[in-house]
Amino acid sequence: MTKNKHNILLTFSGIDGSGKSTLALRTVQYLEGKGEKASMLEVYASSIFLNMGKILGTISGKAKDRMEEKMYSGSRDRGSFIKALRIFCFFLDILVFRARLLVLKLRGISAVCDRYLYDTLIHLKYLKAVKGGMYSFLLGCIPQPDIPFILSLDARLAMGREMQHEDMNYYIEKIALYKTLADEKKGAIIDSSSDPDNVWEKVKGIIDTRLV
Repeated sequence: MTKNKHNILLTFSGIDGSGKSTLALRTVQYLEGKGEKASMLEVYASSIFLNMGKILGTISGKAKDRMEEKMYSGSRDRGSFIKALRIFCFFLDILVFRARLLVLKLRGISAVCDRYLYDTLIHLKYLKAVKGGMYSFLLGCIPQPDIPFILSLDARLAMGREMQHEDMNYYIEKIALYKTLADEKKGAIIDSSSDPDNVWEKVKGIIDTRLV
């Protein structure tokens, strides 16, 4: 790879159980093997709202549970304050990520994201916490990846792999939202239902093609 291939942003988004973490790690290893500097960013783990919940949990477990129940349960019946707080925290997440990305660019390091800001926004849209103009505004604020990978997976297979959500509609609706996102952001859709090595070969092929 030549110098103009440095400072790229590759992201992995998709339904739970689609293999984001595994592919992100393999991508970092692959880039480093080709002499690139690369760093894996776990965007969700650094979420302000998530860490706020962790801090709240050290103070009061019940308060943390109520916060998570309101924001992440399947009922989608959100209090206006919690919803506004979550959106505000997400906007701050975008600003913080932009700063982190700038530091990596200045150091000549490519960023590979296990989950991305897109995943949080998709979840907010699924919960009906954002829609219409607010969704479009936040989507426009998110840095556009050089290669946005959108991992596709059959709903039943996803449910079998993750076993975290018992409602099949959760997977069906989110998969549809990710397909729309792929169209909006020209994401590279990867079917992750096959053998992991075959999936990786598809990902590697796109990386090589895009970075020629």
